[in-house]
Amino acid sequence: MTIDAADYALVYGPTDWPDELPDHLSQSSLGMLERCPEMFRRRYLLDEKEAPSSSLIWGIADGKAHGVNFTQKIESHEDIPVADVEQAFAAAFDEELDMAGGAGEIDWRESTAGTVLDQGVALVSTYHRQVSPRVQPTAVEERFDLEIPGVSVPYIGYIDVSEEGQSIERKTAAQRAKTIPPHYRLQTVTYALARQLPVEVHISTRTKQPAVVTAQEEPGLLLPFTSQVAQQAERVIQNRARHLLALWHDFGPDQPWPDAIGTMAWHTPICELCGWGPTAANTCPWWAS
Repeated sequence: MTIDAADYALVYGPTDWPDELPDHLSQSSLGMLERCPEMFRRRYLLDEKEAPSSSLIWGIADGKAHGVNFTQKIESHEDIPVADVEQAFAAAFDEELDMAGGAGEIDWRESTAGTVLDQGVALVSTYHRQVSPRVQPTAVEERFDLEIPGVSVPYIGYIDVSEEGQSIERKTAAQRAKTIPPHYRLQTVTYALARQLPVEVHISTRTKQPAVVTAQEEPGLLLPFTSQVAQQAERVIQNRARHLLALWHDFGPDQPWPDAIGTMAWHTPICELCGWGPTAANTCPWWAS
């Protein structure tokens, strides 16, 4: 069963929301809070911007390219030619580079802009040929607002592709997965709650040989919608909102918040990927000397 706002306040105490905190929560903000509270403070309280990474540029361009196809497919029920999707990727890639200040401002991670562009075009083509024909969207980037008991601000999200009977969340990743990766769990359960429908995760892998895996190949990439999933979505947002409030009251906006150094997973070197960390700006108080 779910808990209403009044009962939640009795159990957990006041949930007043400071004006200085974001006026809404999202997968990106709560995901960053979980990875590293200090990263959250720099981004959402001090409004500092990280230099974009090559994977971020790639992911944005990938989403925009398929958005061109799926938006028109809502009415046409037909996919555009693969060359048009490839061209849309290249145009979006160049646009993101310009917005970032040029290729010299991007951390290419032992690669180059040209190589990443070529790999991205190949991957967008692979998805378009193998997966797009079986997707029939009803909406693209559909916004939802969730009111969560005990949380004073809404949780806002945008679903990549909505279909009649499910939602689709598209990801580009370094490797294939058989089940929904843990760092996508918050997003999938909240998207399931938003539409009260299953969520299928499509993973396009950024490998030498482009590949795409969906629930058709790996059934574990489909999250059914159940009452347990709905409860989990509410509970995780409530818990992270409480954590955020506790950090705010303990440290405020000006003191460093707890770091990710002691909590890095061996397969996800958070500090090495952080724009303020030791391999980038090196301005994090937990690293800078």
